[in-house]
Amino acid sequence: MLMDDLRLRGVSFDMPSDPLNDPVFIDTLSRTYVVQPARFPPEAPLDSAA
Repeated sequence: MLMDDLRLRGVSFDMPSDPLNDPVFIDTLSRTYVVQPARFPPEAPLDSAA
């Protein structure tokens, strides 16, 4: 399902033989599906709000 979605989004990647342990594939997923919080709580470290 994720690989189909990556293709639909136009993200290039090499088909991993072991997707759960392939650091390049995991990085591709992390960059593609990054989610930014809408707001930071007051107690959050300042460098997290940048």
